[in-house]
Amino acid sequence: MVAVRSSTGLVDDLDRLASALESLDLRTASIRGKNADSTRDQLVRTIRSYVVPRINDTAIPLCVVFAGPTGSGKSTLINSISGLEVSKTGPIRPTTTAPVVLASRANIERFERFGGFECDVVQGAAPILDTVALIDTPDIDSTSTEHRATAETLIDNADVVVFVTSTLRYADLVPWEVLRRAASRGAPVINVLNRYSSSSAGAYVDFRSLLSAEGLTTDVVRVPEHHLGPGAHSVPSLAVRELARRLVDLARDRNRYQQDVLDRVLASALVQTKDLVESVDDDRRWLDEREAEVRLGFDDAAIELELSHVVEDLSFGFPHAASARKRRRWLRHLSVDIDVNDRIVAAVETDVRSRGLIDDDLREMVSATLPGWHEYVRRVAEDVGVVSPDPASSVLIASSLGLRDREMESFVFGDGSNLLVGRVRRELVARLQVVYTHAGERLVDRLASEAGDPYSGDLANRMSFVVARSHFADA
Repeated sequence: MVAVRSSTGLVDDLDRLASALESLDLRTASIRGKNADSTRDQLVRTIRSYVVPRINDTAIPLCVVFAGPTGSGKSTLINSISGLEVSKTGPIRPTTTAPVVLASRANIERFERFGGFECDVVQGAAPILDTVALIDTPDIDSTSTEHRATAETLIDNADVVVFVTSTLRYADLVPWEVLRRAASRGAPVINVLNRYSSSSAGAYVDFRSLLSAEGLTTDVVRVPEHHLGPGAHSVPSLAVRELARRLVDLARDRNRYQQDVLDRVLASALVQTKDLVESVDDDRRWLDEREAEVRLGFDDAAIELELSHVVEDLSFGFPHAASARKRRRWLRHLSVDIDVNDRIVAAVETDVRSRGLIDDDLREMVSATLPGWHEYVRRVAEDVGVVSPDPASSVLIASSLGLRDREMESFVFGDGSNLLVGRVRRELVARLQVVYTHAGERLVDRLASEAGDPYSGDLANRMSFVVARSHFADA
């Protein structure tokens, strides 16, 4: 056994561990469909509301939390065990809407607030209450999400969970989700099948089979069915004798038992924290891979951009069968409206949107880079000594965008026409690639903004400190 309570500095280490858990950015996990937020919140509650209080307050009673679905009979069982009307019972659901605690007079102040909730505390004088407090919860399958959240939080603060179901409700989905959650903490769960009768043997066997399939304890306490008269809030004490006996046994050795539960809950929390660290680190790798894929997808995007449709309706009317003199006249008088800028901008916008980015600044960026390209094309045309650089530039632009007429290109630029078209195309691609690279980084930034920063920080170290402190007695 681990002597958790006497470890100097353990509370400080636990507080730092809880703070490290609270600082985790779990947005990537949410994107990946993981329920990491719930796991993290449960771990923080376990540390702050359960483990630390029990280390600091060694006299705290054993907290027995009764939980179950609507109408399962939780309140009736508490009333029956205590001999008091602790919780109201009746046909209107839910009858318990806030935590109700049965405690001794000496412990009332401890339970005015429990698990972060204001509680209705009922004073009892039974000897068992010196070391045990009975806590009634709202229905775990309540249509009110607030009631269910309250019940789950109270379960997270229990030393013992008495899971109450009935022969009609034992297979309901929502209660089973909560039962798994309760069992995952490491604290014991006493399963109670309420309203059992001779005709319910099949339900009893089936319930145990379901528990076994989940890897849970198959021990089930059966409470016989009783028809309560008007105004009755409890069943005869004989009906709850077995459940009461188990609680009395726990109360007799409360210190040892609670220490054992505390050890198990803390051990379970540390295992779940380790799993969470591994999950966060996996999310980091996943996000890095997605960001690399985004950048890779934009790396050669300009090269792959198809622009032939931009000039598909353009015609230069080149006189293929004419003499050289007529061709020169054609070139001198060539006048073509080749303002393709808007079409290039639209093509880039469409392509970038197909890659997952909608960016209002994109049009302006592409528009800003095209005048420089046009000037480059004109200089290329002038450098090769064409008589009419403006018409020649139009031919060079059209050819670089995909409207190829090799005979026309050869006439205008000579034998090196193909090299010139390639130069002009590469210049456009290089300019557009700057835009694509920027767009890729914008998409990476957006992904990072939405996914957050899945970084576990020093959480593993904080966890190791707690392990070292809590196991010092075994050294």
